[in-house]
Amino acid sequence: MEKDYLKIIMNPERQRICQALAAMGTATTSALSEQLPDIPKPSLYKHLKKLLDADMVQVSGTQAKRGALEKTYSLTQPKGNPSIQEIEKMTVGGLMNLTGMFTSYFLTPGIDPVKDMLSLSIATLVLDDAEFEELLKTLANEIMAASGKPKTGDRKERVLSLVSLPVKTAGQGRGQEDE
Repeated sequence: MEKDYLKIIMNPERQRICQALAAMGTATTSALSEQLPDIPKPSLYKHLKKLLDADMVQVSGTQAKRGALEKTYSLTQPKGNPSIQEIEKMTVGGLMNLTGMFTSYFLTPGIDPVKDMLSLSIATLVLDDAEFEELLKTLANEIMAASGKPKTGDRKERVLSLVSLPVKTAGQGRGQEDE
């Protein structure tokens, strides 16, 4: 059983599967396949197996369908709280992955950042926890609606990365106080 969580979750297709499950709550492989039509079913099953083995996804139900058992999947609730070091490792790994994507893009001959709509936005929001949670739910719904579209014609794969960081701790090292 593979337990390198960072390696498992850094796979873009597995990230999309987890995002779909987060937005849908629960889903069968058929429902996931409809949401993510560009992921071939054999790959979907392979990625679900890795996520199951890593306890990131669980089978939350089964139903008899045409003589077979159809499984319903959901994200696993974390067992205990991850340590600050584990969260830091996942965050830095994700940012390194994103940096690698930008580097790869800029090394590609003939790119046009304006035509490709390359962007980086930073906005400071002032919201209470409930308002921020509502914003995240709205964004997740919009992202899921857009992520289920097949690659056809002028459609291109695009990476949209959201990062949330409390301003009160940004720029401070561990254990440092505001001056």
